[in-house]
Amino acid sequence: MVSLESYLIDYLEKFDVVAEKILESDDKTPDFLVDQEEKVLIELKEKTDGEAQHEKHECSFDNNQIFEYANTSGYRNRLSGIISYGVQQLESRKGETKSQFCFLFIVANGVAPSNQLQQIYSTVYGNKDVVDFGSNSNMAKPCFYAYFSEFYKHSGVLDGVFVACNGSVFLLMNSLSINYPDILSSNFYSRFVGKIGIVEPLELEKKGEVLIADCDVPRNNQDKVKQYVFDKYNIKEGLIVDFPHFVYQSRIDINEI
Repeated sequence: MVSLESYLIDYLEKFDVVAEKILESDDKTPDFLVDQEEKVLIELKEKTDGEAQHEKHECSFDNNQIFEYANTSGYRNRLSGIISYGVQQLESRKGETKSQFCFLFIVANGVAPSNQLQQIYSTVYGNKDVVDFGSNSNMAKPCFYAYFSEFYKHSGVLDGVFVACNGSVFLLMNSLSINYPDILSSNFYSRFVGKIGIVEPLELEKKGEVLIADCDVPRNNQDKVKQYVFDKYNIKEGLIVDFPHFVYQSRIDINEI
């Protein structure tokens, strides 16, 4: 089985990005340093589920049953803890290595990776779904930074998060980062543009695909955040919600197809 570290190194090599393993020590240290046109620190994390959940998952398949999984798609405190610890590791070596940028690389290896992707997305962006009853669309729009956000909390260190999920990798950019304009014009960032899915909040807002709660209202006052968003986008009546996420999985024998 390929280790996660080898997976990350091999993956980045596809984009001509060379990630060098940083020697481990008793201190908090990140996993990799990219020393090319810019210096970039990368910390590798894995998000999985408990052993009991994985056993239930496999048991359903072994018995030819459908595995059902339901969970929230919103902000998760446990993910916040994982991200915050990773940021501490990045921050511990940023000055010493004279690195311009810092990224996390999170591998979603739970029983429902698509749900984990949504949770990571919501935890870093603090996004909520906004339903505008007066809109011609029957689709909700995500509103970035409507809730507590790890990108907001760590805007002085964390520039973005790579998320590996179901064989695909997405790059979530931190538009609140103090380095944001420099990242968008960097050689490191340009190596991924047009090749993987990139979430760039300000560009998505320009296209009308997302909303952004760019206000100083404390996020524990959700009523005021909602009012700000509704005033900014002229929403007369609507809801801000976290939709549940449902997953149904089954295992199919390829010889029976």
